[in-house]
Amino acid sequence: MVMTFTFEFKAEDLSHYYRDSVNTPNRWYGNLVWMAVCIAGVIFLRFRWDELAYVYLAIFVLAPIVQWTQPAYLRKQLLTSPSLTGRRTIEIDEHSIRSKHATFNSELLWTYFTGHKELAEVFLLFPSGLSAYVFPKRAMTEADVLQLRQLLQAKFPNNKQ
Repeated sequence: MVMTFTFEFKAEDLSHYYRDSVNTPNRWYGNLVWMAVCIAGVIFLRFRWDELAYVYLAIFVLAPIVQWTQPAYLRKQLLTSPSLTGRRTIEIDEHSIRSKHATFNSELLWTYFTGHKELAEVFLLFPSGLSAYVFPKRAMTEADVLQLRQLLQAKFPNNKQ
């Protein structure tokens, strides 16, 4: 069985990935640690104000700005990166996933992936906890969606979605 579908990435595909996958408990744990460091810094600044305080204050202000602007940056990257824009054809079988694009061709064995997640609009395949391959359902037929769902369950029987 070989499943083939073709699609072009859209900004919405990335937003599904970012909203539903990157926003994980690990990220919230990092935010809580960051808040604790900031509170400790504010307490420190209250008792001792020197040159180090300005550095700490700059970090305290800039880090949240970077985190808040990350979705907009990722969206811009998606819309301008040559390797992400343009049509791609995906072929999936029991052994691997092959991707054909104007700028590259790749083949990834199933052992490369550590898990998957199915969302309402996309399938996500994870090579690690920090990145994912996004396969939009809009590019697949209902039969392809069902077939891919069954294949993913067979390849990742202990998967935690």
